[in-house]
Amino acid sequence: MNEVPGWTPRGRSDCGHPERDQLLTQRVVAENQKLVDQSNKATERMQEDVKTKLAQRVQDVRMWRAEFYRKLSELLEEIEALQDLGTRLERAIESCSEARSITLQCLAERQNYVGEARDRVEGELMKDMELVERVISVLHSTLKQSNEQIRLNRSSKYLLERDLLDNFQAERIDSCVLNTPPKVLCAEEADLSPPGATVSPDDWNEFTNMKLSRLGQQRRTGLSLRAQAESMLDQMAADLRRQHQATGGVIEQSIQDNRKAKKEIEDSQANVQADAARMDKSMVSVRGTLEEKQGQLRAAQVQLAVRGQRPGIEQCQDAAQLQLLALGQELSAYISRLSERFSQAEVELRCLNTKYIFLEEQVQMRSYALNMDEATYVLLQQKANAFQF
Repeated sequence: MNEVPGWTPRGRSDCGHPERDQLLTQRVVAENQKLVDQSNKATERMQEDVKTKLAQRVQDVRMWRAEFYRKLSELLEEIEALQDLGTRLERAIESCSEARSITLQCLAERQNYVGEARDRVEGELMKDMELVERVISVLHSTLKQSNEQIRLNRSSKYLLERDLLDNFQAERIDSCVLNTPPKVLCAEEADLSPPGATVSPDDWNEFTNMKLSRLGQQRRTGLSLRAQAESMLDQMAADLRRQHQATGGVIEQSIQDNRKAKKEIEDSQANVQADAARMDKSMVSVRGTLEEKQGQLRAAQVQLAVRGQRPGIEQCQDAAQLQLLALGQELSAYISRLSERFSQAEVELRCLNTKYIFLEEQVQMRSYALNMDEATYVLLQQKANAFQF
């Protein structure tokens, strides 16, 4: 076959192009397949890493939420315990206020009796009053601290519940992302640029631990406050009961002393009354004897006067005359002594009557004091059970 001049080189060149194209195509196809395989492997590996990290994150979030729930439960228990403590403190304040009113009533009643004087009973009542007022002041201060701690706990509860809500939303979002299929046919184009404000995992853990630590510290503060308050309540109740017993003991002793003194005064009064009666009886006897002797003296004087009318020669100091004179002198002496004794008896009787009146006043005073002590003791018994905080 005859070749056309110039065709063979060009034809050969043209026929060689498919071979080069084929090699180029094979190389491009191979490179494309390699890139596809690399991208698939890298994507699968990264998707697995993302899935693993999301699962770990969801697990961490759930763990922290469980810890948050535990702290919330402890916080709610602490709030309830502090509320119970507040109720106990309010009851203690009410009981102490009632006890203070009773003590004030006792002091007012005794003030009417003793005036400006101070006795042991009033001294113990004053100690009782001072102790109750100190206790009320401390109770009010402790109640204020308890209410402030409740306020702080409620604020922490609100913040913790908000954190739990954020935690739950974060878990829901991460769970949704975790369960998203690897291929989404239709989706809005997401902004893959890093967020402007982000928190590193270490910072997030540190911040979360700090919140939990703060909650723990706050709970320990509440526990310490409750422990101190309960110990203080027990100690104050014991002090108040001890003072109440001391006051009651002084009043009981005062009652016994007043009863004993009243009995002794009444016995003395009875003796004085008996002495006055004997003195009065003796005065009646002396007065009768005195009147009798005065009558006898007048009779002797009459007899002497009559004998003085005898005739002159008969005016002799005979035995009868001498006897009448001796009788008159003796009667005069007895009358003088009886009059003196009667005057002394009158003075003594007046002294006995004065002493009787004084003893009567003392009996009335002791009776009033006894009644006052008994009334005070009865009033104090009304607060015998007031110090059971």
